[in-house]
Amino acid sequence: MLTHAKSVSLDKEADAAYIAFSALAVVRTDEIEDGVLVDFDDFGNPVGVEILAVHSRAGTNDPASWAAGLAEGLLSRLSTAA
Repeated sequence: MLTHAKSVSLDKEADAAYIAFSALAVVRTDEIEDGVLVDFDDFGNPVGVEILAVHSRAGTNDPASWAAGLAEGLLSRLSTAA
């Protein structure tokens, strides 16, 4: 089930963003694209998305907003593929 982002956190030092969709425990992580990792719960639902090299990917856009939009789009694509 796809839900909207509950929080977006940026780690400037690591140049990474994490978009949380749920507070459930992560049981599996899949790298769905180079540097884009999706965490899943016991039921296969997305818990969150980590995006590496977020500033180079976002360009001049706001990294947090860009990352949240990317995560929503990726998860939407995953849910239609299933």
